[in-house]
Amino acid sequence: MSNKEKNNLIIVTYDFTEQADCATNHASYLAKITSGDVALVHIINKESKSKFGKNVNSVQTEIENKLNEICTKNFQNTGVKTFSIVRPGSIFSTIAEITSETKAKLVVLGTHGVKGMQHLLGAFALKVVTSSPAPVVIVQSKKVDKDGYNPIILSIDESVETKQKVNQALEFAKTHKAEVHIFSKYEKDEYLQIKVKGNSNYVKNELISEGVKVVEANEPSDSKSFSNAVIRYSANVKAGLIVITTKKEKEISDMFIGDEDVKIINNDSQIPVLCVNASNYNIMGSVIAFGGFN
Repeated sequence: MSNKEKNNLIIVTYDFTEQADCATNHASYLAKITSGDVALVHIINKESKSKFGKNVNSVQTEIENKLNEICTKNFQNTGVKTFSIVRPGSIFSTIAEITSETKAKLVVLGTHGVKGMQHLLGAFALKVVTSSPAPVVIVQSKKVDKDGYNPIILSIDESVETKQKVNQALEFAKTHKAEVHIFSKYEKDEYLQIKVKGNSNYVKNELISEGVKVVEANEPSDSKSFSNAVIRYSANVKAGLIVITTKKEKEISDMFIGDEDVKIINNDSQIPVLCVNASNYNIMGSVIAFGGFN
């Protein structure tokens, strides 16, 4: 790969699974919208060596040959320029390195069950997300809907960070001509209610000022879980994308922190989820897609 910076580059981390193909589908769709390219990325690790052989050099050659065939097919089917990147390393650090090197500004991560080559479950998925210098879109096995990412669900709580995802929601809304549903958390405490309302009004005003149609909705007062309420509402309105804010990697200390985010990421309706790290919420433009993780 050339060291030249790729504008609107979409990187799909590819491990030869159905979910990798799904991520490629999303990446190609986004590439057409942004006039970008797609790069299929495979990180050579223990799982790769087990499947393709123990010698790193021979494994890399075989993977490159297989990926190049898939790249050619994807270009023929979509018209999107597609190339491959194969590199030894760790999915948690090497993906972030490639993201930084290419100066890509959005990540789409494909997730699946335990049978895949590169295990990415629950908090492990969030570890990749929070280590990325770019926002991350997480997809499962569902390909892009005919309406694209429309409508967009923007979950709002009492935190300061919750407002930081408005820029990315705005970017997607304008690109897809989508309406944004602001879904606000219910709080019994009056002080927290005021904070949620303030955040909601801020986000609403930002979106309306840019000509985006806004629909407001609230978590029911008898709700037991905000994340479950977000998922139910998103499924009911047939959402095309859910937007959440994720914490930095250093704030995720064990398997249980970030559980609410994991619930949304693994939603049964397989609605794509845009994860915006508080530290990089203002990065907009290019796209990276991570595919075929478990």
